[in-house]
Amino acid sequence: MYWRDVATLVAITKEPDDDGYKAEQKKRTEVFVDVRSVKRSEFYAARQSGIKIDLVFLVRAADYSSEEQVEFDGKTYAVVRAYTKAGEIYELNCSEIPDIEAEDAHYSASLAEKDQIAGEEAEE
Repeated sequence: MYWRDVATLVAITKEPDDDGYKAEQKKRTEVFVDVRSVKRSEFYAARQSGIKIDLVFLVRAADYSSEEQVEFDGKTYAVVRAYTKAGEIYELNCSEIPDIEAEDAHYSASLAEKDQIAGEEAEE
């Protein structure tokens, strides 16, 4: 373990905003991690449950406080499972959270394309 990668642990809480409504607050903490690929047995076991595990992060126990998300290399991951064997290092099995804005842009572009095709067919 080299601990040369840096990831951001994200804790999500819901607290009242200025209007009294509960708003999502995110607290980010940068930590050193060791990034691993998913073991074959864990990958297939998760897939049988309908879960896709994309990456595994090793985090020191002193740095981890049950955060729900990890940001790494421009992507956001949900912590699916966190466990420790000796209490010193946590292994976080994570699943990538899709970028909603990118998906929305793709969906809007495909709708515009369908509208254009429909308009061309109507002209004929």
